[in-house]
Amino acid sequence: MELHDLKIRLQQHLSDGLVTIIGSGLSCAEGLPGMQELADHLCGTVGPGLSADDHASWSVIMPLIQAKGLDVDFRADLTRIFVGKSPAM
Repeated sequence: MELHDLKIRLQQHLSDGLVTIIGSGLSCAEGLPGMQELADHLCGTVGPGLSADDHASWSVIMPLIQAKGLDVDFRADLTRIFVGKSPAM
């Protein structure tokens, strides 16, 4: 395949609604805040203005974030609490 054709295919692929998710490892390497900063931000800002139901859920979630951060164990705990089963990892 010629370089020109490769570039055309790549442009088509990237313009068809593709979503790329970059994890915190890459962003941290570039000097952007990581997961701990996100966890700190969430714990410091979420809460005020929540409905009663959402506030009840947040009162369960926030201590988990504070204890474990936003890692795999945290997500597994949320699944067990709110879905009632252990997630497949």
